[in-house]
Amino acid sequence: MIELSLEKLADAVAALRNEIWNCPEHERRSLPRIRVWAPRTIRLTHPGATGTAASAGTPVDVWLVDLACGGVSFLSPRTIPVDQEFTLALPSMESTASTLHCKVLHCQPAPNGSYLVGARFLGESAEASQPTSAAAAPVG
Repeated sequence: MIELSLEKLADAVAALRNEIWNCPEHERRSLPRIRVWAPRTIRLTHPGATGTAASAGTPVDVWLVDLACGGVSFLSPRTIPVDQEFTLALPSMESTASTLHCKVLHCQPAPNGSYLVGARFLGESAEASQPTSAAAAPVG
């Protein structure tokens, strides 16, 4: 058995991401997606809700699956209807977290009893960002 050093692993991930970015013909979507596996808490909102109404939405613990410039996909323990809007806080290495308004494009059953949800980013919230960490339990 072999274990890659952290530096070698980070270098390989960066190189793979660079390959995808520079070879968009391998990606069906107009914007390449980057695989992630990270817990987050989204907040379901009513269409058009902003500010306090958006941040007070129903929380749902999810696991992010991938990110793109235009959207996100994640595993959810429950169905989320198409067109449902929600907010998502994304961390940043260089600044404060960004809170994004999103809209569900599809929700499909996943093999482990959870649901695979795809969503589009609608815009960035002007409100104070949510904390950058989330303690979601594994889905499924």
